[in-house]
Amino acid sequence: METAILFLAAGLAYAVSFGIAFTGKPDTGRIRVSFHVALGGFAAHTAAMALRICEIGGMPVGTSYDLLESIAWMFVLVQLLCAGVFRLNLVGIFSMLPAAVLTLLPLGCPLFIKSLEGPARQSAQFAGTHAALAVVSYAFIIGAAMMAAMYVWQKRSLQKKSNGRLAKMLPPLDALARGQITMTGGAAILMASSLAVGVLAAFHTEAIGTMMYLKFAVGATVFVMVGILYLCAATEKLGGSRLAWNTIGMAAAALLLLIPIELGTILK
Repeated sequence: METAILFLAAGLAYAVSFGIAFTGKPDTGRIRVSFHVALGGFAAHTAAMALRICEIGGMPVGTSYDLLESIAWMFVLVQLLCAGVFRLNLVGIFSMLPAAVLTLLPLGCPLFIKSLEGPARQSAQFAGTHAALAVVSYAFIIGAAMMAAMYVWQKRSLQKKSNGRLAKMLPPLDALARGQITMTGGAAILMASSLAVGVLAAFHTEAIGTMMYLKFAVGATVFVMVGILYLCAATEKLGGSRLAWNTIGMAAAALLLLIPIELGTILK
């Protein structure tokens, strides 16, 4: 129950962070408050993850709920690190809404609390590493989408010759474009590594079921999508707003592809 309360506190803090940043004029003080609220949510999220790790003796990726919470935690970590690198406290506006949704979504299922109280499903060494790499890859994918959202916002502000404070606080377009490409490339490498480790895990499994084939198929699909997008961006065949919107669409598709995997896992 303590773990669920911490997840709830984290999700609500992310939602509040978004609300503070998005409502009213985006002045520096408001953005700073939003950033610190997000940090508080991340602290609660980290405590919840630590409790789950202690309970199951490994990274929490064995259930659909744990997987979503792990992706949300890693996503927020990536965003906070990016905020430090860019010296930018805009995570509240562009990152905290999806973070809140991903964190609070499992709490909407009646089986969530039961899954925390019941025996955790253990993962083999290779399988656990495979899942961990996939989680980090998804965090990079969503991070690239947030960079793309900032790019779209900044470009529209420039086209409208807006002098709003938010537009002034955003990084330049070329920095946001490079950020998208870097995160997309990282996501492709991590997903490829996840697939490779997954194949090794399959060799250590006595029987390969339908769900495992489905997971490999979905993982390969995500890798192909991310890889093609990265190659198109790196070779400058895709750029500007087209790259941004394709990045956002790719992230949405990758998240939707989690549904058949986790639905099959629940029904199995």
